[in-house]
Amino acid sequence: MKKQNLKQHNIDFYQDQSLDEHKLEQLLSLAESVNTNNSDISSVSKRNYIRSIAAAIIIAVSIPLGIQQILNTDNSQLVPQEIALNHLKQLSLEFDANNYASLNKMMPKLDFKLESPENTQLAGLTILGGRYCSIQGNLAAQIRLTDKKGLIYTLYQTPLTEALKLEKTGTFPSQDIEISQWNESGLFFGLARSIIN
Repeated sequence: MKKQNLKQHNIDFYQDQSLDEHKLEQLLSLAESVNTNNSDISSVSKRNYIRSIAAAIIIAVSIPLGIQQILNTDNSQLVPQEIALNHLKQLSLEFDANNYASLNKMMPKLDFKLESPENTQLAGLTILGGRYCSIQGNLAAQIRLTDKKGLIYTLYQTPLTEALKLEKTGTFPSQDIEISQWNESGLFFGLARSIIN
């Protein structure tokens, strides 16, 4: 059996879910069977009862459809958008350092070791410092770099979780920012730089 990712497994599962036609008919006939001439039940109670049955039917039919819609939502831009937003904020650095070894010593809350990535986009960039941040709720390091022209880059590092393994790798624009994402040494990396026109 081929190993499926969680999203595909959930999609397959909920596509197979539906309200049994026999149960739907039972619920509808139960709603119709309320005798409007029955003196034991007030007309308000009858209406509330019918509304409750109708609501149960709607919920039973719509929940699988709603879950299916959520599962089909394209979340492929969530991480790049989060990276772009953090890059635009340019929050002040918590730690001044010019290399990864120094940042590792200064950032003890990280449960991973910062790595010097082999990505060629980082060639010639100088580290200015770093700060703690998060990517999709995971503790991450935000490292600020600059090139010879003074353009600011923001590099993000966080452990490669199952969710981040599903992220697209490569380079693509998000807002007026170019985002590059890749995996290396068991870490997820995101690099942001403003696009100058």
